[in-house]
Amino acid sequence: QRKKAEAAAAAAEKKVAAEEAQREKAAEAQRKKAEAEAKRRAEAAKKIPPPANAAPRGVPTIVSWGENRDGSISGLIYGSPSFEEGERVDTSPIASGNVGDGYVVQTASGSKYFLAKNPPASFLKEQEAAKKRAAAAEQDKKKAAQEAKQQAAALAAQKKAAAEEAKQQAAALAAEKKAAAEEARQEKAALAAQRKEEAAAAKAAAAEEAKLRAQRAREEKEAQAAQRRQEAADKAAAAQSAREKVSRAAAAEKTVQQAKPGITINLFGAFGGGSEPAPVEKPAVGAKKGASAAPRGVPTLSRWRQNADGSVAGFIANSPAFEDGEFVTTSPIKGDASANSVVQTSSGSKYYLEDATPAPAKGGFFGFGGSSSTDSTAASPSTEDKSSAIQAKREQAAAKAAAMAQAAAQRKEAAAQRKAEAEEKKRAIAEAAKRSREKQASQKAAAQAAQKKAAAEDARQQKAALEAQRKEEAAAAKRAKAEEAKQRAAEVAAQKKAAAEEAREAAAQKKAAAAQAAAEKKALAAQRKEEAAAAAAAKKAAAEKAKAKVAPAKKSPPAAKAAPKGVPTIVSWKQNRDGSIKGKIYGSPNFEEGENVDTSPIASGNVADGYVVQTSSGSKYFLSAKPPGSPTAAKIPQAAKAEVSMRSAKKGATISLFGKPKVEDAPPAKVAKPAPKKAFFGVGGGGAKKVEKKAPKGVPSLVQWKENKDGSISGFISGSPAFEEGERITTSPIMKGDASEGTIVQTGSGSKYFLV
Repeated sequence: QRKKAEAAAAAAEKKVAAEEAQREKAAEAQRKKAEAEAKRRAEAAKKIPPPANAAPRGVPTIVSWGENRDGSISGLIYGSPSFEEGERVDTSPIASGNVGDGYVVQTASGSKYFLAKNPPASFLKEQEAAKKRAAAAEQDKKKAAQEAKQQAAALAAQKKAAAEEAKQQAAALAAEKKAAAEEARQEKAALAAQRKEEAAAAKAAAAEEAKLRAQRAREEKEAQAAQRRQEAADKAAAAQSAREKVSRAAAAEKTVQQAKPGITINLFGAFGGGSEPAPVEKPAVGAKKGASAAPRGVPTLSRWRQNADGSVAGFIANSPAFEDGEFVTTSPIKGDASANSVVQTSSGSKYYLEDATPAPAKGGFFGFGGSSSTDSTAASPSTEDKSSAIQAKREQAAAKAAAMAQAAAQRKEAAAQRKAEAEEKKRAIAEAAKRSREKQASQKAAAQAAQKKAAAEDARQQKAALEAQRKEEAAAAKRAKAEEAKQRAAEVAAQKKAAAEEAREAAAQKKAAAAQAAAEKKALAAQRKEEAAAAAAAKKAAAEKAKAKVAPAKKSPPAAKAAPKGVPTIVSWKQNRDGSIKGKIYGSPNFEEGENVDTSPIASGNVADGYVVQTSSGSKYFLSAKPPGSPTAAKIPQAAKAEVSMRSAKKGATISLFGKPKVEDAPPAKVAKPAPKKAFFGVGGGGAKKVEKKAPKGVPSLVQWKENKDGSISGFISGSPAFEEGERITTSPIMKGDASEGTIVQTGSGSKYFLV
């Protein structure tokens, strides 16, 4: 039985040795694969360009960004024509590019974005310049508003003054209009009184004239009767004189015949001469002085003559401007001057030219053919008495006619004087009305001129104010343009300076990246050397253990029903060839519930439902058949558990083939104490901690990292067997350690990272 046991033990040892050799072979293959992967990642890390300081031209910038679970980016966008500056956006999932500050990423839809910590310098400068411009514009606006207010006040004052002046002018015009209306009323009343008076005067004059015409007609009738009587008397006297002449001639002839020789004979008396002069024939009684056929109102010129210059001189009658019988000389007349006609002078005056008065007849030569200066001494006394009587009658008729003519002339002169006075009064009233109208027109013209002048002055002032305002606005615009040009020049200079600074920083970063890559390469070579030595030592220890007696395995802990607090659960899982776990994860802050994940290779723990496993990166997961909260998974058969225990046993662990399998794990590594928190302005916390220059062995490094809002860290990882070199990751929330350069932090799942 002992031999059987020894044989069984030997067989078991052979089996264990074979399995150990198989595991070593698998580990060697895995190590080579990890080395190849590390080499590939190192090469990829070398190909990663250094981060840029500014976005390429035309590529929007996203700042204060964070990577979402679906691979999209959330942040504030700048420099995009589709969004407002600083607007929060969510991109499509990232398809290519390094998700880190200073790099350009491209989404699945083809959009490109530049990731940065801070907004673009151009935006900040433009924002500052915009603030300055807004402040200047606000200042200019306030100044313009103040000036506009002052101008409005000045214009209001001008308008008020103009309105007051217009009001005063309107009041003055109203007063003038009222005065003019009163004056017009008075003038109208005066004209009405004058017309009434003129009508009365005209009526009286017409009555007087009718009376004069009637009297003149009576006088003319009487004069005609007297003239007829005179003509009859003259005829009788002429017949008597003829008879007397015949008788005297007969007597003279008889006397001559009877005269003695030598006697002197008066022959003058014999031929009609008398001892006394014959009486001069006087004008007829009816021939009244001034009587003519002149039209009414036209003066008469008698005994006139035309001068060499065309004027007419004579005695005037029936003129209101001259006395009757006054000798006048007219202006030159138009046309020829002829008797019994009306002529008009160059000044427009009209005159009636009376026929010339015939001169009295003279006696004949030596008494022949006419009356002698004295009547014949031989005239009879009866003839002389008759002649005296006739002469007396003639003189009486002439005196009566002269008295009547004088009375008529006086009446006519009085009527003419009244008419002249009425005309003069009418002219005076018309002149006064004309002067009033002229004065009113002058005042109205003066008021209109003053109003026009005030309007012109107001327009000039408004034009001057507008011109001044335009000049001020133009000057302000010019100043603003100059200030803007100055700011643009300053911005261009600052951009050039920033570009130069960025170029220097890029060169320095490139140099630092090259140095870091060389250091990482050197560290990787040293790590490979150490791993090779560790593999050789493990192989040697395995060979020694194969020779020794297999010790009974320790009893594995019982399976748990639920995951410990803070440890994610993976269900529907399976272990891959590289030792990693693939399944659906629950309870992780970094993944959606039920999301498919692939872990890093498992480093410790029973890979079975109800157990917590730990990956090579330090992450912990609880394996379960059902999601959290579902009924407990069915128990795994003991043989399966033993097989799982053998598969998952660490190198150097002693496995018991008798009874329940038991895995003896290596003692857990000591967990370093968490680094003290940073002091806030020197208050709290301990003294300054020495910053680690190099990552401890087995701890991955994160470069170009940043701390997210949820406490996790995003960055590019290196030195991790679970990720490619230079791959961007986001850790679980940090639970231990201070997130600062040169420190080691630990996540809630237990993973550790060295921050560079």
